[in-house]
Amino acid sequence: MSAGSALEVFGFANNVDDARSSVLRSIREARSRAGIQPHELGRLIRLANPFIVDKIENGTVKPSSSEILSMMAILGVPLDRVLPLEQLDADMRNLWSKRMQQADAGPVAHAEEGELDPDISLGLFIRLTAIRELFPSSGATSK
Repeated sequence: MSAGSALEVFGFANNVDDARSSVLRSIREARSRAGIQPHELGRLIRLANPFIVDKIENGTVKPSSSEILSMMAILGVPLDRVLPLEQLDADMRNLWSKRMQQADAGPVAHAEEGELDPDISLGLFIRLTAIRELFPSSGATSK
């Protein structure tokens, strides 16, 4: 894990396995609450082998960040619930604001007010970066 990783922001820099398990547990619990079978979720996110979702949830198959984000979106699992973000100190805010600019990540509009909210944009950027760090792009086998 490189210095200044997004996982450090959430306190997972030294325990990536716990972070992955936490994300996967949130997905499994949401799927179960929704009454969706693992293979049905696999079909919904267009996995080549939809029956692999059980193995993804148990951590024996490593999905890509896009597969994780697809599962979360379909199940309505918000990123901020999986990766709650505390108040950033000024140094951390500056570091991540610069990284967001370097990545050319656009702003996020606040849905209710229709205005750009830099805090929402920055939080989303850090959370998405953390998901990409936890689940590199190799993936389980999307179609």
